[in-house]
Amino acid sequence: MSILQSISLGPSTAPRWETVQNPKGLNSVPDVVQLALSFLLPGELCRASKVCVNWRWAAYHVVEDLNENLKNQEGQDFALKYLSSMHPKLRVIGPAEWARCGLLGVPKPILDLRTAIPEILRLLETVPVEEDAGGTLLTMPEGFDFKALTELMEAFREAHGAEGAAAKFDYILPAADRVLRETPPIQGRVVFMTRNVLPGSRNQHFASQKALVEGHGCEMPDALTAMTLAMVTYMVSQEFLFGRGDIRLTYTRTLDEVVIGSARYRIVVGGFAPAGLDVYNYNPGIDDIGSGALRKF
Repeated sequence: MSILQSISLGPSTAPRWETVQNPKGLNSVPDVVQLALSFLLPGELCRASKVCVNWRWAAYHVVEDLNENLKNQEGQDFALKYLSSMHPKLRVIGPAEWARCGLLGVPKPILDLRTAIPEILRLLETVPVEEDAGGTLLTMPEGFDFKALTELMEAFREAHGAEGAAAKFDYILPAADRVLRETPPIQGRVVFMTRNVLPGSRNQHFASQKALVEGHGCEMPDALTAMTLAMVTYMVSQEFLFGRGDIRLTYTRTLDEVVIGSARYRIVVGGFAPAGLDVYNYNPGIDDIGSGALRKF
């Protein structure tokens, strides 16, 4: 029963849809039982497997189908959509969402969902986020860089007019612009990033913020990922992450640095509003600045 107890995903990623579409595929009572069990949640499937020997074998085949389906993109897409639909704190931005933003041909990464999904659920349950905002599972395309982001923002504004007008920078520090243009392209990855800063991370020095984030098994975000998450979320759903709330602004400090004179500062991203996104450097001790948390997969 250990293989059944290890399930953390939910119903089968493809509950024998071929037999639903073609009832002639149901040739026996075991086929009907397996079809029925394929719709069950993990705990229900474990309990059902104890009914009798036939049900135990049917449950075993459901698990085998699940393991096989998770190896292909269709199964992965279904699993992540199911997970995001069932968990109110999770958003998923993958190839389909990138296509809606205007960037086509984004590779569909194959994750080891048997290990990734439990970790995503752990992050959602254990990493505190201001306003209980949860997190986003974000695909960062292969070869994506600051130039590609700015070109995508420009194309989105042209395509959507007034409805896409916020896809721009309200202000970007010239020193930060230079650093970001020199940042190497992303090698392609999927990340989980919080949709707001962590409680207790505001008004702290970088070292304290870094220790807080790492204490939750994560790392501070890089500037490109933070900007991309904010922009693509806006393009997909018109939300302003790390934005201007009713009471105060929100920025997330990042790992990237700028040099101004003899001083070094971390880039901060936020203050997102209809006027656009801000990319600054700020001294420690500013209450607007906290830190988001990032986990790479």
